[in-house]
Amino acid sequence: MTVHAANPFASVTLVIDQPMKVIEALFFDIDHALRAPLHEGVTLSVLPEGPGGELLLRQETQAMGRSQSEDIAIERAEDGAWVKRFAVGVNAGSRLVAHFTAEAAQRTRVQLQAFVPTGGFFIGIGRVSTLGMEKHLQRLLADYQRALADYSLTEEDSVALDSFDLGEAAAQAAVGGPLPPPEAPEHARPPAVGSAGEGARPRARADKSLPRARVLDALDELSDLAEALTRLPHADLRPASSNVMACIYVVVAAGGEVVAAERDTIKEVARRFFSLQLRDEDIAQAVQAMSAAITSQGLETRCIKVGGRLAALGVDQLAISSSLLIALSSGAIGERERAAIDRIAAAAGMPVREVTSLQKRVLEALGSV
Repeated sequence: MTVHAANPFASVTLVIDQPMKVIEALFFDIDHALRAPLHEGVTLSVLPEGPGGELLLRQETQAMGRSQSEDIAIERAEDGAWVKRFAVGVNAGSRLVAHFTAEAAQRTRVQLQAFVPTGGFFIGIGRVSTLGMEKHLQRLLADYQRALADYSLTEEDSVALDSFDLGEAAAQAAVGGPLPPPEAPEHARPPAVGSAGEGARPRARADKSLPRARVLDALDELSDLAEALTRLPHADLRPASSNVMACIYVVVAAGGEVVAAERDTIKEVARRFFSLQLRDEDIAQAVQAMSAAITSQGLETRCIKVGGRLAALGVDQLAISSSLLIALSSGAIGERERAAIDRIAAAAGMPVREVTSLQKRVLEALGSV
């Protein structure tokens, strides 16, 4: 994505006494913006899946006595910048771009720029001047600064897991808060691992699972993706591991029963990347808890929550690739599994072409192309 091809229409800068990673997390946290609107008079809602699987939001703005409705996307540029792209509405083609620069451990410079088409940018009843746009950008930055007072990168999704235990409690921490009890309604619960009960995948499908040796070789080929973990501060390693595992559990829970090949691949991913020794019952319990959360809160909510956190922690590629590998280990990616992967990637600001590229790499690692 190229967002710096032209000079900005307006640009402002604010230095905030917060770590850069926390500020980035707030900007990219779509789930937080949906639950706790950042800007006065502005509300957001999630739209049905857009072209190419992108995540679009409906932004409703009350300004100057008028209501203004626009469809927007929150994306991450190739240089890491936050991008708010106006896709549909009077400001279609406009972009707001934020760059983050760490000046000290607890001090960050945020530059917010507006790139607008030749027709200009409109708020309420009129087109905004450059000076007016600068004031608008200043208000937006001030809103983010105020929101940071009650925001924490790790508070909602921090991991309270032991090195060798990732059962239900860890799954609850991973997805950001208490989940409904695992005793979901009978029809909503996935069958136990290995069950042949109603809703289980047909035995013939399980027989399509890839040989374990091919999956292990593929993990060797993809091991460089774990380098993102080496760049994290120690305090972020536990949230990173929990959110990668949460991504995996969302995808497999969306797909239904976990077949043996997927279960074995989950164990290997957890062991290699996070030194976690998972048992079959740990996985079954975590998937059941995630299934209950999806039933109660919706797949969309889970995907947005996890995707935003993965992007903030910089482990989105690791999580998406691991989820693709686990799904493909059963022989094919199910429709709901693919939908969950695409939604999480979109919430992480990952372009569709990047997801396609990651899938191609996983398939090549498996020797499937």
